[in-house]
Amino acid sequence: TNIVLRKGGRLLTPALWSGVLPGTLRAELLTSGEAEEAVLFPEDLDSAEAVYLGNSVRGLVPASAIPIPVSRASAR
Repeated sequence: TNIVLRKGGRLLTPALWSGVLPGTLRAELLTSGEAEEAVLFPEDLDSAEAVYLGNSVRGLVPASAIPIPVSRASAR
């Protein structure tokens, strides 16, 4: 499964050198021009119009944040 963000109306996925796997769906999105590689940072998740997780079996599935309870967040 790979991560894909929608920012500025474009679909963006991290470059391979950042450590992501060269997934089949990811390759298809890049080859077709539907997505492009970008240098992404954790704060891009907050500013993205949408966040997706995708693979060749499920396609792109919208992702959402899971709130961290205050007691666990303060332990970090």
